[in-house]
Amino acid sequence: MNKLKGYLSDDMHITPHLTVAEYACRCGCELGRHGADIVWEIVNDWEEIRRRGGDYPFNLSGCRCETHNAEVGGAADSAHLRRSALDTMPVGGWIAYKKATGHTRQDFVKICEDIIQDGGVGSKKYGDNGLVHIDRDRKLIAINPFRRW
Repeated sequence: MNKLKGYLSDDMHITPHLTVAEYACRCGCELGRHGADIVWEIVNDWEEIRRRGGDYPFNLSGCRCETHNAEVGGAADSAHLRRSALDTMPVGGWIAYKKATGHTRQDFVKICEDIIQDGGVGSKKYGDNGLVHIDRDRKLIAINPFRRW
């Protein structure tokens, strides 16, 4: 992917399946809205996950500033704070995703695990209908390169 520079408007696409609005902090601050903010490992992984998992719209949550992270109950040392994580949930839920793509939530998690060999994939703590977290956080990789929960 090309490196984007300068301020990025919310409607810009970082990749074909990821907009600035989806990647940037939801509180409206500047985090994730500058080309230098982008962590390309997670962005490129998301694009590959979408290629393998079907062209279906997702609700995404990427970067979080400390204030927004606290408001949503994020972990104190969350990868979202370092712009290297995405929480994913298909629009309409996992049943709609399966009807459209033929993939179950478990299939989607397996695709994520196959692609993210050095990073985190979290799905179990969110329940069968919950979100799937993916990250390529270098700080957490240094502690445990293959995190699954």
